[in-house]
Amino acid sequence: MVLKFPGVENNMFDTSRASDEGIGSRKKESSFWSCPGISFNGTNSGEDYQDSGGNYICFSNQSLRVTIMGIPNGASIIKAFVSGITDAVETWTLTRHNNDGTGATTMATANINSSDKTIIEGLVDNNKYSYFIVTSLLNGATEDAIESARVDYTI
Repeated sequence: MVLKFPGVENNMFDTSRASDEGIGSRKKESSFWSCPGISFNGTNSGEDYQDSGGNYICFSNQSLRVTIMGIPNGASIIKAFVSGITDAVETWTLTRHNNDGTGATTMATANINSSDKTIIEGLVDNNKYSYFIVTSLLNGATEDAIESARVDYTI
């Protein structure tokens, strides 16, 4: 509906950008959570280090883990990605753990330097669950490294 006033060029209501989504609805907004490799923690202590570039370098054979924090309640996770330097095919897994300790769900998994868009149980509920990215066993002899991780979501 456009209200027109005689002699006034600017109209009060403009329907040129109207949508059929309904009153009160809005387009989903995309955002992301990310962290450098230095945010990951190893399962063995004292043998590994974070370099000046923000990578987590393995000197021992171990899996690495990072806690995902800051994705808002009610967001939908749509993609995850982990980058790194490995001598073999290594993987990462996005997991959702029950806060009461009763179990965990694999939400996504892929090789390092690959993304996964097939997210299982992607709706974030921070009251019931905690979210983590865990790598496969990385090779300390070749100094495998995690460079970064990213989780894309919509609100």
